[in-house]
Amino acid sequence: MPGQPNLVKTRLECSRCGFALKLCVPVRTGVHPLLRCDHPAHGTLGGDTGGAGMLCPHAADRSLLTGDRLTTLVEAVMPRRLREWKRLGVVVVPCDAT
Repeated sequence: MPGQPNLVKTRLECSRCGFALKLCVPVRTGVHPLLRCDHPAHGTLGGDTGGAGMLCPHAADRSLLTGDRLTTLVEAVMPRRLREWKRLGVVVVPCDAT
């Protein structure tokens, strides 16, 4: 199976300004092959990145966008709309308050 088994293709997206960034987010569960990071165009976000919260200018809680919190968020969001994420080939995570 292609891609890293524990890295999820993730798109941080701001609904207010249109900002979007693709990242590979490490998770503690297996990842469907269609959602695995499989190419170098995705950056990675590991451990405690500190400055990752600065990626979205409208993030309501900038600490949400740092290492372990982002991993936890992706793990929570991924199963809720798995069919849609597989169709898109990426898990979409809003970085701003909705």
